[in-house]
Amino acid sequence: MSPVSMADWRQRFKQRDDEMRAALDHQANLDAALKRLSNLADSSASVSSAILRAVLKQAQSSAAGLDGHLRNTGRPSLYAERCPDGARELAQRVFDVPELLELILSKLPVLELLKSYRVNRQWHSAIESSANLQRQLSLRPDTVDGYFQNVFQGRICGEVLPGFGTRSGFSTHRGLSSREETIPGNEILFKADFASSTDYYAMPGKCGTRIRKMYVCQPPIKEMNTYVECCRYNFNHHTDDHDRPSAVVRNEKGLTIGDLLDKTNEMLDLHKYCQNAEVFMLDDETGEVKNEVSFRGTVELKEDDPLLVEKRIKEEIRERELKDKKLRRQHIEQYRTAARVARDSRQTIPDLKDFISGLAGADDDSTS
Repeated sequence: MSPVSMADWRQRFKQRDDEMRAALDHQANLDAALKRLSNLADSSASVSSAILRAVLKQAQSSAAGLDGHLRNTGRPSLYAERCPDGARELAQRVFDVPELLELILSKLPVLELLKSYRVNRQWHSAIESSANLQRQLSLRPDTVDGYFQNVFQGRICGEVLPGFGTRSGFSTHRGLSSREETIPGNEILFKADFASSTDYYAMPGKCGTRIRKMYVCQPPIKEMNTYVECCRYNFNHHTDDHDRPSAVVRNEKGLTIGDLLDKTNEMLDLHKYCQNAEVFMLDDETGEVKNEVSFRGTVELKEDDPLLVEKRIKEEIRERELKDKKLRRQHIEQYRTAARVARDSRQTIPDLKDFISGLAGADDDSTS
């Protein structure tokens, strides 16, 4: 794990702990307020309204703090279960306006939008008839801006397609080599894979009709190389084609999740008892190959795609850093030479920082 990701991981856990501590403080204050109210109720002495208001204010503030914590950490749909009837009627009046319903649904993540199909016929019809929502679900082969979108990532894979995941990036490793390369031009590398056929989160043998129609990315990729783990690498003889694909999957209209799932099942069946499999890949009881199927292809991006713009900025920063590093090494080498000459001639020489500043000043004078 990189230092940056480790720092982010620690920050997220620290934030979670801070939120939990605040919630526990609210709970303690609420308990104290309720206990004080109980004591006041049991007391025979008269209690002023100011004291009661102060205690009630403390209880209300603590309850509001707990409510905020639950809203931030719990699923929003759980709050709909306890809405009063009046609120439900008001919400339904909003949902009855097609434009407002579409706008509200467009704010949902992909997974929640898929679940919204099952709410009622009104919501189902709204999603089916909206070109914008169909684009959001990657059910249309076009996007409004034409920018790259990776739909099947994160939580949606775990709940909709266990064992399936996609990744994208501009860097790649060639086969067993550790040498990292950057894809040239406007293309981005897109990868998709299913977990091992014997993994706890093993891929499902089939999926729903709607999921099958979803394009694996936007704009839709039309061709991907297919790799089967048992034949992907030649562990005994490392040759130039050790990272060779076993097949190619194509769809001129764009590859869908159904295309990849069908190809995966096909390749798993073909390589169930593959002779190229290493011994450690065989199941102890059945002798079947514990395989994994993955896909790889490239997608061409628009010139102004945010991912491509970010890539160019990083490349420019990297180029400047390399240039500065090379220049500094040259200055250090010049300093070493000057220091040896000064020592031999018993002359003084400034320290490295002042020496480099002098060289930079001389370079500025020469350019001006």
